[in-house]
Amino acid sequence: MFKQLIGSVRSMIRRLRSATSTGGRGHLPFARSSKPAHEAETFGCRYCWPRAANAAWKARHLLEQEVDLIDQSHFHVMILACRRCGQRFVSVFTEMIDWVRGDDAQSWRLIPITSEEQAELSATVSEAELERLGPGRRCLVRDYPTGERPRINWTSGLFVDRHD
Repeated sequence: MFKQLIGSVRSMIRRLRSATSTGGRGHLPFARSSKPAHEAETFGCRYCWPRAANAAWKARHLLEQEVDLIDQSHFHVMILACRRCGQRFVSVFTEMIDWVRGDDAQSWRLIPITSEEQAELSATVSEAELERLGPGRRCLVRDYPTGERPRINWTSGLFVDRHD
């Protein structure tokens, strides 16, 4: 089964490369950036956006809160900023109440945003608007599922978990 998964991933990579092979200047069809596909966007500094997910989670606590976009007890969205480099991030907290055991599932997501994306965020931001931020961009996730230990990892793009 693992070999099949590896084969599928390799096949997807080949298809993606062939779809974007226009002399190294192709654009990914789903990317919102005007940069060519071979030019990766860079975000943050080594203090606010390190490579290791655990280090990035620790660095998240050093970010400064700029504005609350949504402030509910089980759904909190805010813009955070790095004091050193000025990089802005959208932070999303969600929580599902466990009415039986009281072990509420919680999730935190953090994604860097561009100045243009920050300007586009409205005062009444929707979950759909949040999920359109940075498709394919590295997103930090800290999940604390009901009955399990917390885990920290990277995903691609922002997904808003279920919440009460």
